Amino acid sequence: MSTSSHILALDPQGQIGAALRGHDLGPSLHLHLAARFEDLERLRSALHPDVVVAVLDDAGRALLTQLRDHDADCFRIALVATGSELAAAAHAVNNGLIDGFLPAPWNSQQFAALCAQGCEAALLRRHNRALLDELAQRNQELLEFTERLEAMVDERTRHVREANALLQAQSEELVRLETQTAISQLARGLAHELNNPLAVIIGYTQRLQRIHAEVPDSARRLTAILTEAERCRNLIEQLRNLAMPLDETPLPSAPRELLLAACQRSGDDLRSRLRCVFDGDLPLVLAAPRSLTRVFQAVMDNAADAGAQLLRMRGEIRDTRVLLTLANDGETPDEQAAIHATRPFFTSRADAGHRGLGLAVAAALLREQHGSIALQAGADGGAVVTITLPAAPPATAPMLPVITAGVGDLVLIVDDEPLITELLLDVLRDLRLCGVVATTLAEARAQLKRAVPRALLCAAWLPDGDGRAFLKTLIRRQPHWRARLALISSNTSDGEGELPVLAKPFHLDHVLRTVRAITGLPAA
Repeated sequence: MSTSSHILALDPQGQIGAALRGHDLGPSLHLHLAARFEDLERLRSALHPDVVVAVLDDAGRALLTQLRDHDADCFRIALVATGSELAAAAHAVNNGLIDGFLPAPWNSQQFAALCAQGCEAALLRRHNRALLDELAQRNQELLEFTERLEAMVDERTRHVREANALLQAQSEELVRLETQTAISQLARGLAHELNNPLAVIIGYTQRLQRIHAEVPDSARRLTAILTEAERCRNLIEQLRNLAMPLDETPLPSAPRELLLAACQRSGDDLRSRLRCVFDGDLPLVLAAPRSLTRVFQAVMDNAADAGAQLLRMRGEIRDTRVLLTLANDGETPDEQAAIHATRPFFTSRADAGHRGLGLAVAAALLREQHGSIALQAGADGGAVVTITLPAAPPATAPMLPVITAGVGDLVLIVDDEPLITELLLDVLRDLRLCGVVATTLAEARAQLKRAVPRALLCAAWLPDGDGRAFLKTLIRRQPHWRARLALISSNTSDGEGELPVLAKPFHLDHVLRTVRAITGLPAA
């Protein structure tokens, strides 16, 4: 035995002590005798014995039964006094009351051997019990770990699902952006292709209007043609602006000046209906001037369509950004109109022929300048448009070029569209000017070598090059040409603020004003 074991024996008659007197059980076995049941209980509580021995009488049977219920690992031995008790001992073994028995006469060697066997069995039982308890604890820990693992798997599965949903949304957004890019390219291409025939339709219709002004029915029909053509032109312009990427560099810009420029570009009708006022000084913003001007135009058009008569602008700096508010006294937008104001094709005035592209174009232009736009109802009625843009330090105003007068009556038209050049030649004849046409830049250079025209009208794009670059080179080499040039384009911003633009489709009044300006003729 590797450890000491305690053996308790209930011996009220002193039989066990007498039988084992003088017998050495060995150094690892310690025998404790108790004459009374109470003494044995005290010893059992103190020593936790491995073996308990009792005579198989009523007192012994009661002890062994209690021991089986309270310490099942303890090895229980019964001493059988007579041969008639052997059957009872065998029955007790079979029922689990005792683990072994020793019949009389009790031999000390047999007693010692059975006790040693009992101690080994008790130790093994206790060890197994400990292993079972440890196994139960490990099983409980494993169960808890399994539950935590399931929770972690559920959490990870949820994250994977969220990631998949996000990936799906991003994939859909990518497809949408690719589709939008294709549609944008298509819109720009259509705008370019449709502006030429629209320019001819509007131009010739206006000329016919003047010729048939005395015929009411013809004048009415021609007016209807112009009205519908103008609707087409506006829709094409809005689609082109919506699809157009920002092609100018943001620079320090004055909102007040750009709003005034937007007023000038909006026409006499809108200026007569909408008055613009400013509250205090407005901070400079970092923005693309032409694009921000178009944004202000969209805001003004939206206000005028809502019946506004006053547009009030104020501005303030918040950290590194400028907050511009444009409040008008027009119709107060409802919640849905405010939420969806910048969504393409959303409009609350579809019955009036509106297409819902104005503020959507403005939002698209501002996004490319790290800005934003929002619409909300005013506290006292009306509407408030809030525009945010990066703040910028004050910019130095550029020097205005010196304008020199032209010479002669010759005007050079550089364009490869026959109907456009024919319309412009008619306008020049009305002004008693002589027009000559070049369909390529090479022809234009050759014409300039033959004669110096009074003014030059050049298309933005020609078969052999960029008309804008041609005019810029001309100005760089001969600055006095700056006041005698105009650009023919579908995009009013192509002049980049340096050149007047004849925007297709033309209005004859605008063409006449532009030609008079660059040729030095007096205004009509």
